[in-house]
Amino acid sequence: MPCVKDLSNIVHHCPGCRFEDERSRFESDDVFWKVWTDVNGQHVGYTKLCDALQRQRVARDTRDAAAARSFFGGNLDHLDAQGMFKYAKSGLLKLMNKDVDVARKWRELLTVDCALAQRWEGSLLADLQSSLPPVRSLRACHICVV
Repeated sequence: MPCVKDLSNIVHHCPGCRFEDERSRFESDDVFWKVWTDVNGQHVGYTKLCDALQRQRVARDTRDAAAARSFFGGNLDHLDAQGMFKYAKSGLLKLMNKDVDVARKWRELLTVDCALAQRWEGSLLADLQSSLPPVRSLRACHICVV
């Protein structure tokens, strides 16, 4: 596949790719291609790039959906969820179950509810601290005592 040097000439064939979104994260085409160049120094082709972006989105959605479910104790109908994970179908309210939908609403909820976002950040820090081994004081270490 020929190397694509001018990004403005790329025809967008894949609506799920979001190539333009990825490109817009970088200040220039040169910076973009520094990230999207393979180990042989060749620019990654459009299809491979789209596939990689799709895998990244699926992984992000899986992670974020799991975070939402964990935060609400597995109950997306939790009062603190504010009905964000409900949708109407045939006149009935249902709970979302697809990771992509749950993740999208979770990210939205974190942007509109600052108190909930702070609680989420606090729970992340607490989880991180509880997963680390306790730090021993050097004074308590019998090897370091002179």
